[in-house]
Amino acid sequence: MTCRFGPRLLISSLLTAGLAAGALADTPASWTNDLSPIAAADWTYDRAAHLLERAGFGAAPEDIARFAAMMPQQAVDALVDYETIASDLKPFDESVIWDPGMDPFPPSRAEAVRMARERGVGLGEKVLPDGAQRRLQPVVDKFFYGLFANAIETQRLGVWWANRMLATKRPLEEKLTLFWHGHFATGENKVRDYRMMLRQNEMFRAQAAGSLRGLLVGILKDPGMLVYLDNGENIKKHPNENFARELLELFSLGVGNYTERDVREAARAFTGWTNQVLDFRFDAEQHLVLLRNCNRFFHAPQQVAPGLC
Repeated sequence: MTCRFGPRLLISSLLTAGLAAGALADTPASWTNDLSPIAAADWTYDRAAHLLERAGFGAAPEDIARFAAMMPQQAVDALVDYETIASDLKPFDESVIWDPGMDPFPPSRAEAVRMARERGVGLGEKVLPDGAQRRLQPVVDKFFYGLFANAIETQRLGVWWANRMLATKRPLEEKLTLFWHGHFATGENKVRDYRMMLRQNEMFRAQAAGSLRGLLVGILKDPGMLVYLDNGENIKKHPNENFARELLELFSLGVGNYTERDVREAARAFTGWTNQVLDFRFDAEQHLVLLRNCNRFFHAPQQVAPGLC
């Protein structure tokens, strides 16, 4: 089904109507379940504050007063049309904790040791010469350095984003970014690469008020999500359904709107979807078969990514 309204109009309509449905003390009982836009006569300082809490993270008294002086639709437009407002916020200031030898970061200490034994080098560190004690210790040390350093950098990333939420002149942009971050949940404890989390955050912000299709394509090709949902292990000999099941159950259709066959076929369709560290990569050699009912899920499927349908 195609929606007749664009995403911006939909967000604007929900916010305007939501003012009337707010749980303020002076809200008339007749407003319950009534999504009609609020009238100018009912627009107050408290309702302006309520709007700024819904569409942002609250505001200072002077900003609430400025919004209260507007007409309701003007206040909503000022929040929704945030791309017209210049942003002076600085990008994340990355440290220099990561060196090229750490890519791709192994999923475990055992895997780091295995690779070092086979290659004589791991995570950019050479194995000590034959006869030396603890020949693999430099690699093990580098592995734990990577874990702890990445955890600290991820914490710095979280603080940077929290400060953006507080300082932004475009609160709805950050509120939507936070919403999509919660919807397409990804855990750093498994991804173990703050750079992937940063790029995912930037993608959510760029797509925040766009179409769900754009967000889905973005997250399905996102290295952090591909790692988090094990799609690097989704190969033609052994399709892994984790990625496909999350797409159908949590990200798009919802429980009851797909079948187990849909999950299996979607998993087959996503074989070969992987990442080369920070870049999406389609591995044609690991792609299984074409999806026979691909149009059920995607309009113009060949535009999504090579090999999907």
